[in-house]
Amino acid sequence: MDEYSKAIEYFNNKEFLPAEEILINLLEQNDNDYDVANFLGIIQLYLCNYKKAISYFNRVVFIYDKHANAFYNLGICYEKTGNNNLAISNYEKAIEYNQNLVDAYLNLGRLLTTKGEFAEAEKLYKTAIKNNSKYPQLYNNLANLYFKLNKWQDAIRNYKSAIKLNTNNGNYYFNLGSCYAKNEEYNLAIENYEKTIQLKQDHIGAMNNLAIIQTKLNCNKKAIELYHKIISIDEDNAQAYFNLANTYHEEKNYDEALRYYEHAIKLDPNLKSVFVNIGRIFLQKGDTQTAEEFFLKAIDDEENRVIAFTNLGVGSLENLKIDEAISFFDIAIKSKSDLIEAHYNKAHALLLKGKYSEGWQEYEWRKKRKDFIKPNLSKPELKDQNIKNKRILVYAEQGLGDTIHFVRYLKLLKEKNCYLIFECDEKLAGLFENINWIDELIICQNSDEPEIEYDYQIALLSLPFYFNTEFKTIPSFEKYLVPDTKFEDKWKLIIGKNENLKVGIVWAGNPNNNRDKIRSIPLLNFLPLFAIKGVDFYSLQVGPAADQLSDIYYPIVRLDKHIKNFSDTAAIINRLDLIITVDTSVAHLAGALGKPVWNLLMYLPDWRWLLNRKETPWYPSMRLYRQQKKGDWNSVLNEINYDLQSLVNVNIGVGTNSKIKSMRNEKTITDNKNELPLYLGLSNGENFGWGICSKYLRKELTGKVKTVNLGEADITSQAKSLPGYLFNAITNNSLKGLYNLKGIRSYGYTFFENELTHSAAENAKQFDVILAGSSWCCQKLKEGKIKNTDVLIQGIDPNLFFPGGEKEDNNLFVIFSGGKFELRKGQDLVIKAFKILQQKYSDMILINAWYNLWSDVIASMQYSKYINFKMEGNNWQDKMESLFQANEIDSSKIFSLPLVPNGKMRELYLKSDVGLFPNRCEGGTNLVMMEYMACGKAVIASYNSGHKDILNESNSLQLKTMNDFRLFDDEKNLIADWSEPELDEIIEHIEYAYNNREEIEKIGKTAGEHLKRFTWSDTADNLLKIIYK
Repeated sequence: MDEYSKAIEYFNNKEFLPAEEILINLLEQNDNDYDVANFLGIIQLYLCNYKKAISYFNRVVFIYDKHANAFYNLGICYEKTGNNNLAISNYEKAIEYNQNLVDAYLNLGRLLTTKGEFAEAEKLYKTAIKNNSKYPQLYNNLANLYFKLNKWQDAIRNYKSAIKLNTNNGNYYFNLGSCYAKNEEYNLAIENYEKTIQLKQDHIGAMNNLAIIQTKLNCNKKAIELYHKIISIDEDNAQAYFNLANTYHEEKNYDEALRYYEHAIKLDPNLKSVFVNIGRIFLQKGDTQTAEEFFLKAIDDEENRVIAFTNLGVGSLENLKIDEAISFFDIAIKSKSDLIEAHYNKAHALLLKGKYSEGWQEYEWRKKRKDFIKPNLSKPELKDQNIKNKRILVYAEQGLGDTIHFVRYLKLLKEKNCYLIFECDEKLAGLFENINWIDELIICQNSDEPEIEYDYQIALLSLPFYFNTEFKTIPSFEKYLVPDTKFEDKWKLIIGKNENLKVGIVWAGNPNNNRDKIRSIPLLNFLPLFAIKGVDFYSLQVGPAADQLSDIYYPIVRLDKHIKNFSDTAAIINRLDLIITVDTSVAHLAGALGKPVWNLLMYLPDWRWLLNRKETPWYPSMRLYRQQKKGDWNSVLNEINYDLQSLVNVNIGVGTNSKIKSMRNEKTITDNKNELPLYLGLSNGENFGWGICSKYLRKELTGKVKTVNLGEADITSQAKSLPGYLFNAITNNSLKGLYNLKGIRSYGYTFFENELTHSAAENAKQFDVILAGSSWCCQKLKEGKIKNTDVLIQGIDPNLFFPGGEKEDNNLFVIFSGGKFELRKGQDLVIKAFKILQQKYSDMILINAWYNLWSDVIASMQYSKYINFKMEGNNWQDKMESLFQANEIDSSKIFSLPLVPNGKMRELYLKSDVGLFPNRCEGGTNLVMMEYMACGKAVIASYNSGHKDILNESNSLQLKTMNDFRLFDDEKNLIADWSEPELDEIIEHIEYAYNNREEIEKIGKTAGEHLKRFTWSDTADNLLKIIYK
């Protein structure tokens, strides 16, 4: 045996010293032997002598500067000594010289993630997977990154890929379970945690997380069993004792809870929350004194104690544990009687419970807070003085909604025979100027004392305390505000009459409010409401949130640009039938006007709305919709959706003692002005985009209103102006209509992908409104200084494209790709991806429907960097064959379809597993993709341009990594500004679909359900909503 082999034997037996002696001797004989130097470095690494190891590894790379393993080991050493930057650079070197060194990828990705360089880490893992696709740990680490970024679907997909490669690694199941738990998919989380425990019976993390879920599902008995099992494995696990005690506590088994809390604190004296929870038990038992003793043990010093108990009270209040919150505030106040925040928050808790007498008194502490804006007033505060014939100044405070709410109290004050002066915000002055209880209305001037004579002053929200208001004595009026008639006349012209239910919506409050993030709702959450037939929606939203309207395509009437003040808003509300709003000033205004209003409340509502009530004594016309758990607006909007649909269906009233006239479920056009014909300037053809769109719109519109098809009408002798409305196709980038005509009102409809021409803005003036086929297209119009825009999404024919049926041959994995063959549609990316994958998967097939009649459009493929563009032959099949040959693709695995009638496409779609649409741009929403999805099939598609109106996380595999893609003409003018998906991500998604066929079937079913919302009938209805408003 040679000396080197002896060293290896010693090393394997963990006899490091003799191994080191042999290797040092060998290195002295040949100081350029980098294998020996590397071996010595490894021994020092094992012995944790990192500096010595670094010296040896540096010697290796000095001798041989491409020694990947030495760079990798240097990375480990530097990481161990806390020099992460040097560790990163050495891991990068290791990968540069050996792209199959998986551990280097793993360590580098972990460090990049720790540094917050998430995009770099993601790119690294994807590269690693591309080079080493059979290593499950790479998928797991990529999934961990997505988990950290809250990208649940991406995380789930990669955890599943890791499991597929290694079904015996319990940690992968644990990670997948944790992802499902975070996503509140508890059944799937339980399934994976149980699998973890099955593979690793002492996996405490899985047992603990499983127990937590069981508690959330009210399965406390199962949770208790799991905690006992953890303790049997690790009897010193203080957290397990604590969690077990909490579960007994929740079960109201206080004796067992106390027993295990004592165990927990013995094992971990720093677990101070044990004292808090023991205190809570004694609170629930009614033993306040003992409870307080334990609470005081939780915080050692007096100064921090009052802050801590105030915060504990706020925390309990946030979780609607009102009595507990009051107890915490009382303890804080007992320690420091003038603690403003404790008194202020206690007021909220008391008022929420309806304990008004004590609550109003505590609420006076608000005036001592720093954020209370009080004018510099020199006269006494109104308390119990005789005010007959006295001049009383009442000043508004807090928000505009508060002022609208409590202005009612001025009526009670006026009844005391005083002269009433009210100082309010300028925005509300017009609303209040005709209230007969107010003798004099003045505008607030910052904190300056008003230049007016008065005897006493009082803050508006102190009036309930002044009048000692109890629940039974709340001044409740059917309505106490009336819109100004001059504003009413203005809005009669804008909000006309028809038989549809007219609903106003507000989804966001003042963004400066510190609770606005949890009070406001993204407009997209309202989408299900907008699909209800028989309802016209009007946006009363003002401020930045109104711009969310540009993200949706439903024809909501936007009013913010016409609203100048609250008098405008009041007049609008008076013209509508119902207001649906978050808890903002519009809710108060609608209630004050006596208008039916549905108020959407967050989990912890404002104190005035009390608890567990659907109605409110403050506003008889208001109905309250409450979150049942924090942040859950979906359940609230589901309830709203049901009630609104019921209102339309059964023609019942809204709110209290109000009726709304009957509404028809189908949209009809009944006003005299709506009897005018609709002239259709649409194109001919049936097989491509504009042809299909025109065919269906003609059909649907003709069944709903009186139409005249300009393609068939004799208009040569007519004037340029039509005696009706004109709906004109725009099939070019200069925005010229297909017909050079004008109607009483003219509407253009456009889909474009290339940049608008210089004449587009001028040509747009011929239209009253230009409708874009996607939100992206609409935004491009706005960027081109064209403001008279709206969005009209295309539909699908539900009689031709619908879910159902199974793929016949499951031995093959079939990809479908559609759309006319051109650079914009991204079929070159399909070809490149398929070329790579067909070498790896012999059972992968591509079916394409790329037939294109226009050779100039096909020629755009010459600009592709992914394919060798060569198409020769006398027919389409020959041309495709020559293209595949030029790109060295096995054409026996590709089926190129001729021009197929649209009605035959479904049967082709059902033969495939997944659709691939890596489009660089879509001015519309991609009819082929929509029709494919409508058949219940999953798609891999670019998340860009018009696709964004259709795709979401649950109905598709989205290609989200986009690179800029621009085309210029010969004069260097920009002609196309698109975005291109990454080839690696396309391949990754195809492989995921290949390896997770049950999962993509679920995605396909979701897609099929989602696309039921997009029919040509709905498109026609949405168009008519726009036109006849």
